[in-house]
Amino acid sequence: MIIREYTENKKCFEGVRFFSNLTPDQKDIIASSLIRQKFYKGQVIIQEGDPGSTFYYLKEGSASVYKAGKFQRKLTKGDSFGEQSLYYNTMRLYTIKADEDVVSLVLGRDTLNRIMGDNIYEVTFKNFIRWAFEKNGTLNQLTREVQERIIDEMKISSFKAQESIFKRGVVGFQKLVVVVEGSLKKVKSGTIVASKGQCFGEDFLKDSTKILDDEIIMHTYGVIAEISDTAFAEAVGGANLKQLLTQKKELNFVILERM
Repeated sequence: MIIREYTENKKCFEGVRFFSNLTPDQKDIIASSLIRQKFYKGQVIIQEGDPGSTFYYLKEGSASVYKAGKFQRKLTKGDSFGEQSLYYNTMRLYTIKADEDVVSLVLGRDTLNRIMGDNIYEVTFKNFIRWAFEKNGTLNQLTREVQERIIDEMKISSFKAQESIFKRGVVGFQKLVVVVEGSLKKVKSGTIVASKGQCFGEDFLKDSTKILDDEIIMHTYGVIAEISDTAFAEAVGGANLKQLLTQKKELNFVILERM
């Protein structure tokens, strides 16, 4: 029974992209550390505004996500939430309630700290940023080496609702950010420009004459990873985006020639 449950838990855990860069030994230890927790229909799993320190994986059942009492989306078997709370003291931005009896696999930050030690920041935070880069149509064109240099220089910070992130009227690239929790919006229009797992600022790398026409602020309390224009330039050796993309094309050409 124990061996079967461990095997099932490991299979579930390995499907979570957030932990994809762990070593096989680390995955084994975490799989054996996951706690099975049951929630009954209508029970609140996490509450908006509460401090977060736990990751959840839905092994059975479904749940609904609410923001300020309003339904946002549905979670089903195989979905997970709370990853960021494993490496950063975040506040829960949503309430999640079981739609039916739910079985979840739970991992706490203290447990992960004991397993990963000083590597927890590098493995979890940087893995999340890599995932965001992979989804971005501009940043995923950079070489892996360039991406890693940028990621190494990114810093994580928390912001209150309405705090300014990008200034209005600035010409060209200010900084690059990845939203870890929350979302960014324009002040005047209220348009959401980036939410969890999305980047903002990379478009200004393409056109140095482009001007940001509106101030960008945090929509709610949130967490972002960011790199300033000067730190970005240092990380990529002063190259502009066109030069960086050319490097990727040249590298791909060399690889094809060798095949």
